[in-house]
Amino acid sequence: MENPKISIWATSTGRFKFLKPTLDSFIEKNTYFNIEFLIFESIPTIESKKYFNSSLIETDKCISYISSLNISNKTAWIQPWIPFGNVLQTFLDYTSADYFLCLEDDVETICDPNEQFIDAIKLIQDDPQLLGLRLDLSCPSVNETDKRFKGVKRHLVSDYLYWPVAGGAPLCSTKKLRDIGGFLVNHPLQDFVKIESDLNNKMISNNMYIGLMLKYFGVFSHIGSTCVDGRDRTWSSEGYKNYVKHGWYGRRIK
Repeated sequence: MENPKISIWATSTGRFKFLKPTLDSFIEKNTYFNIEFLIFESIPTIESKKYFNSSLIETDKCISYISSLNISNKTAWIQPWIPFGNVLQTFLDYTSADYFLCLEDDVETICDPNEQFIDAIKLIQDDPQLLGLRLDLSCPSVNETDKRFKGVKRHLVSDYLYWPVAGGAPLCSTKKLRDIGGFLVNHPLQDFVKIESDLNNKMISNNMYIGLMLKYFGVFSHIGSTCVDGRDRTWSSEGYKNYVKHGWYGRRIK
C-alpha cells in the first residue's frame, strides 16, 4: 500500500534565523515521498507587538524565503498575526493528509525521518488510543524506568512509552485529533501555552495519549534559543545539541 500523505506544518513568526534551517534541513534529509508543506507566516500587528516584539522577527526575509522555496506541494498563508491555536486549526481544517507533523519554526531535522514515519504510522493505526508519536530527540535515560511516562506498550514494530502530554514534535493522526475537537482557538494572543494544556485535557477525557518509540532516539532537534515572546530557551537548544554531539538520533538498536 502506498505510504499515506503526511502534512508538514511550519508556523513562521518572522524568525528567519530558525525558520530557514527548519525547512531546509527537512527538505534535505527527508526521503518519505508523500509529503505536503503547509506554512503560515504571521505578520506582526499592533496587538501582537505587545507580546511578541522580539528582535529576531524578520518578516520580510521569511516571506521572501517562503516564496522562493522550489517545492510543488506547498501551500502558504501570509496573514496578520492571529492566535496560535487558530493557525494550527487552519492547517487541520485545510489538510487532506492522514497524518501531520508540526515543526513550528525552530526544529532541525538531524537524520532521515522516513523509517520512523513508517513505523509511527503503523503504531498509530494499530492503537486506537494513540494520538501520535514524539519524534524529537531523546537520550538513553528515556527508557522503561522513566517515571514521567504512564507506562510502556508492546508492539512488534517498537515498544513505546506513553503519556497524555502534548509537545515534542509528534507525528499525529489527523482524524483522531479532529474527532476529539482539534485545537483551542480564539484564545488571547499571549496565552498560546494554553493550547498544549487544552490538548492534554482532551486526550485525558478521551483516554488517549502520545507515545515515544523505544526503537529510536528520534529525528528532530529543537534549535530555538528563545521563545517567540522573548523568553530564554538556551537550556533547551543546548540540550538538544548535546544529544546530537553524542549521536543520540536515529535508531537505538542497530
